[in-house]
Amino acid sequence: MASSETPPPSLRQGVRIAPHDSSVSVEEALLAAGEQVGHGNLVFASRVNKAVLVFVKSEQMVHQLVTSGVIIRDLYVQVSPSTERL
Repeated sequence: MASSETPPPSLRQGVRIAPHDSSVSVEEALLAAGEQVGHGNLVFASRVNKAVLVFVKSEQMVHQLVTSGVIIRDLYVQVSPSTERL
């Protein structure tokens, strides 16, 4: 019997949200990203060092988040693609 699981997201479907305040929770970052692309389009998230890595359903949504950024605690936070080298 074939598995009905969706394939894991690729790195191209991920964005890095690095708020200036490291006390920002993963939930706050997800809420901010969801306001831009729709909460149903968020697939997975994880804290990586002081940033939050968020995966979305399509590369087009990555572009939308990178272009618009997010607002967390009334501050603009730049979003970068997860494939970008730091």
